[in-house]
Amino acid sequence: MTSTVFANPGDPAIPSSFNTSLYITKANKIHLAIEKTAVGQIMISLRPVGSGQLSVFSQAMRKKQDKLALELDVSALADGVYELEVKSTTGQMTRQITLATPARQSEAVRTIVMPPLPVTKALLSAK
Repeated sequence: MTSTVFANPGDPAIPSSFNTSLYITKANKIHLAIEKTAVGQIMISLRPVGSGQLSVFSQAMRKKQDKLALELDVSALADGVYELEVKSTTGQMTRQITLATPARQSEAVRTIVMPPLPVTKALLSAK
């Protein structure tokens, strides 16, 4: 599965109430780290684009919690475009993540053929 992350140009680059770090591994896991710079609750959600508010993952970061590190395994999710949103009362970060399973490449099939041995008089007389 291949994952691609795109930034939304309309979102603020760095929200004032939190800092985030996001990367996706080859093992189809999203690593998200959040550090608060102001007191307040933060909501994290992952949902398919175009699904309204139906989330495949959501979690709240408590008001008194300063840091949070998450690892989301997306290998079981269907191919498509998803939206990861981190939202507080004073800021929001939204990223689009595209999940796609690469086309399976056929493996080279190797056939080894050995021509039959010629029948000679020596082989016939050995019988």
